[in-house]
Amino acid sequence: MTLGKKHPGLWAILGLGSIGSLWAGRFLDKNIPVELLFKNQTRLEAIKNNGLTIHQDKESVTHHPEDLHTCDSPGAPIHNLIITTKAQQTLPALHTLAHRINTNTTLILLQNGMGVAQEIQKQLPHNPLFLGITTEGAYRTAPHTVVYAGKGDTWVGSANMQKLAALHTLQAINQHCFWDENIHPRLWQKFAINCAINGLTVLFQCKNGELLQNKQACEQMAKICLEIENVLNKKGIQLSESLLKTASNIAERTSDNYSSMLQDFRAQRDLELDYLNAYLCREAARLNVETPHNQALVESIKQLTEARRSESTKLTNKPPFT
Repeated sequence: MTLGKKHPGLWAILGLGSIGSLWAGRFLDKNIPVELLFKNQTRLEAIKNNGLTIHQDKESVTHHPEDLHTCDSPGAPIHNLIITTKAQQTLPALHTLAHRINTNTTLILLQNGMGVAQEIQKQLPHNPLFLGITTEGAYRTAPHTVVYAGKGDTWVGSANMQKLAALHTLQAINQHCFWDENIHPRLWQKFAINCAINGLTVLFQCKNGELLQNKQACEQMAKICLEIENVLNKKGIQLSESLLKTASNIAERTSDNYSSMLQDFRAQRDLELDYLNAYLCREAARLNVETPHNQALVESIKQLTEARRSESTKLTNKPPFT
């Protein structure tokens, strides 16, 4: 008997970006039925017409999933929902999907940033909520194509002291998925690394590894990391080594990767800045910790985003050549 026959209709993935697509591919590899949920019909049609292709180690696998729906489509209540949307897209997506979520729906949050879990708990206080982080690297080259750029581990833990009954399924499809009784320090450590790298790749418009080849970027990373460490220390979260060393090692290990924030910036999508460095600055202010370099980074990225948006508007409104 296949895993798919044991777990009919139990799983759905909300958000088919790079990480969501990786997990979708794993469910499909193991013949476990999974519903893929999209924000709009355009993304849905891209995968419906072309399949979902995962590139890994010079090989490609194309899946042709059948259970594809937009969030506003009618349907039965969802049992287990893996949420891999961008942080800033999560609450709007859950609001659209509200007709399929009841108090028994298990929510598994697997995304960058901090603050979304608290927002979900305010909106859905009775739902089992689990938090995940991953060190895997991936990026999209097309709406239906994902490159698996770096192997890593995924850790899952509870936000409200509950056990994840369906953990065995996640571990069956990904042998590098682990349970953590106290996930919060890991979340903060991953958050710190994202704050140290992602925003700077937008500021300098470069791949992760290219930060290490730029003297100005290295100097800013050192200052940003020191401020982040000050916040973590005030919260009682200890790192195994300096954040600068860890972030530099991650940037080197993922040297050919474009950060998710840079990908969003270039695609003119909303950035998850409010759930990364801007969130850090708000938390620092609450703790009376100074973070001027993180604040400067936030302001610089906002200015870049506004400038890009203004330039795009000018091009759109430019009269045709006559």
